[in-house]
Amino acid sequence: ISTKAAIRVVDPNPANSAAYRSTQTAHDAAANGDTIYVVGAASSYGVLNTSKSLTWIGPGYLLDQNPGSQANLYPASFSQINVNDGSAGSSYMGLSSYNSGTVSFYVYDDNILIRRCRIQSYIYGIEVMNVHSIIIEQCIVELTQVNVSSNIVFLMGGAENVAIRNSLIWSPDGAAINAFHGTGSV
Repeated sequence: ISTKAAIRVVDPNPANSAAYRSTQTAHDAAANGDTIYVVGAASSYGVLNTSKSLTWIGPGYLLDQNPGSQANLYPASFSQINVNDGSAGSSYMGLSSYNSGTVSFYVYDDNILIRRCRIQSYIYGIEVMNVHSIIIEQCIVELTQVNVSSNIVFLMGGAENVAIRNSLIWSPDGAAINAFHGTGSV
């Protein structure tokens, strides 16, 4: 018996033939190991709660600054991405997240890859909570406001083996990566 992982496409534009209009619906229909392609859209996909081991692929960021590279210049944007228990082994690539409140990207499970994503927030860009083996690479992670309690990447409760590579990390007030109550290595 042979099983293959499914490829699912999400596009909110009803004129296109994608099987899914919402990322949460595609997630809920997916099985561990599936790949979900997220088409760029004029508006945010909202909050994404993941609890399965999936590969998420969006078009990337700064598309309007690379003329001729894409027919659709919109990013696959979310207001928040929550990587919950059950998501171990997932990859998030080419997605954008902007949250005007607290955190844009929560990571609550092990062995997560965040690659080529743009993550913007008011207080915390990425919060990694008591998990292991997280890779953040080739990302733009930025805070959009000056805030005395802000951290671009916030490592909590013993987060271990967190690698941040080849990423642009920026804040208007010089906020940094903060390992709070952590005992592991970064």
